[in-house]
Amino acid sequence: LGERSECLHLALWEQVRNSADLVFTVGPMMGQLGRHLPPALLGGQGATADEITEMVVGSLGHGDVILVKGSLGMAMAPIVSAIHTLANPDQMTPPKAVFGG
Repeated sequence: LGERSECLHLALWEQVRNSADLVFTVGPMMGQLGRHLPPALLGGQGATADEITEMVVGSLGHGDVILVKGSLGMAMAPIVSAIHTLANPDQMTPPKAVFGG
């Protein structure tokens, strides 16, 4: 995202605040966003996906809808793998696009 990275990440603030019940952020740019969210909305923040995987998985409940969003460089796979391990495959809706497809 280059020079506009911080601005573009912060631009997500209103949408996230108005549509999410709980937000976990990874990395410094999303950490900026997290610092602007109401405290009750921020579930956790980490420098890497590995740092917050347990927090994310520990917050999940039956029927939750989950969005894991990040660039390939942020390596979100540990979170996705942990969620997949918990899920009942018969109740999962396959993603329409994977890795930017």
